[in-house]
Amino acid sequence: MKTIRLTWIALSMAALLVAAIAPAASAACVSGSGSAACLKGTYTFRLDGATGFDANLAPFPGNAGCTGPGTPFVCCTGPTTGTCLSPDPGNVYLAGRQNVTQAGQFTVNGSGGVTGGETFATTDDQLGNTHLIDFDWAGTYAVNADLTGTLTITPGPVSSTASSWKCYDMTSFSNQPDWAPNTYYYGAPNAAPPLWPPAQIRPSLSNAGNSVYQVVAPPTWTKSTTYRSSFEIQNNGYAYQSTAPSAWAPGTFYAAGYEILPTNASTAANTYCTAIGTPYYCCTGSGTGYCSTVNPGHYVYSASGLGVSGSTVPPLFDQTTGSTTLDNSVLWTNLGQIRLTSGSSAPSWKTGAALALASNNPNSFTVDGGIMWVLEGPVGFSGGTEPTWSQVGQATNDGGITWVSVGTAPLTPIACTAEPTEAETYSISLSATHGAAEMVETGNSTGPGAKIFMTGEAVKR
Repeated sequence: MKTIRLTWIALSMAALLVAAIAPAASAACVSGSGSAACLKGTYTFRLDGATGFDANLAPFPGNAGCTGPGTPFVCCTGPTTGTCLSPDPGNVYLAGRQNVTQAGQFTVNGSGGVTGGETFATTDDQLGNTHLIDFDWAGTYAVNADLTGTLTITPGPVSSTASSWKCYDMTSFSNQPDWAPNTYYYGAPNAAPPLWPPAQIRPSLSNAGNSVYQVVAPPTWTKSTTYRSSFEIQNNGYAYQSTAPSAWAPGTFYAAGYEILPTNASTAANTYCTAIGTPYYCCTGSGTGYCSTVNPGHYVYSASGLGVSGSTVPPLFDQTTGSTTLDNSVLWTNLGQIRLTSGSSAPSWKTGAALALASNNPNSFTVDGGIMWVLEGPVGFSGGTEPTWSQVGQATNDGGITWVSVGTAPLTPIACTAEPTEAETYSISLSATHGAAEMVETGNSTGPGAKIFMTGEAVKR
């Protein structure tokens, strides 16, 4: 059965509507005293389909719709032959592009004039080709004594230079490609030098906001600089990401320079405490304060050489900067409280293939003051696994590049050649009881085929 997608779709602009449009309460707007003055002010409106194509359209338009074997329906065996015998009581098969939802606003002046009309309509051709149309209009209206009347609107001109019509393809976003692994994005794939920064993508996975991401160049390393965790820099053609020290783990092989931040789940009164915050931030007074029992001072430790940690965490890591703690065959050196500040001179950067941070592989990290830099890969190349995409304005590290969200993917502008542009006439019925009222569509669009019936509401602002 032919159906359309369930999407925002708007009514045919060649339609006749019966609308109940409620103005503000007024003693003058009662039956027998109707006039143009009964309708005055700015209104917003919205119309939705009271039914869908399915309600008017049987499974197929009959054999007459067949043009060849399997065309346009699988039931066709040849021109006008096949088993597609169901009728089309709603005559929808012959209908062209239709609008099934409209929203917008207009202003009536109380003396028969309509200005400031703007409509946002979403149209569909029953094949899933959905357009968003934004057009301006003006018009006239008249109100009879029984509070019925007419409203005639005239859209602005449609031309390549006019601003009164704007049309967009809702099924096709601007042409950003999807993310791809192990791909060079500096200068490729969708821009050529010197358009820097060039590459933009629109990931199809884990991108519910339909955001566009643009590649940015990581900054170069600088000495004696405080970096946040997961910050990416570049050096000599490679990208590196800062990492905070990891927790201690039992029975683990640690390479020289690997940093940890020992902690444990249990806490106890800290006998080292002499006052609030002294000597540790967790102290609440003399002899009071609940801190990690193995590392109350929240110090960072570096493996002084190769070794394997013990089966249980040491009861207390030495709490003096520069001192050491023996842990099975690992000698841990206290580097001071946690910090992410680079050294005063450049470290010996690890290069080569990108490696995940590993405690037993010294080639996976570069020790730099209070930072461990993890090798991400050559600058400009995406990683082998798609990252978790950040929100607008935040950075996403991806192999040897950094992506920044620059907003939602824009719709693709198209020419307004497929949209009906003629004037429309509506019959209106006013009510003076409140500022919102039902709008009910009647009639059929001009030309062949049926249209969607609409109901909605106009609300006085």
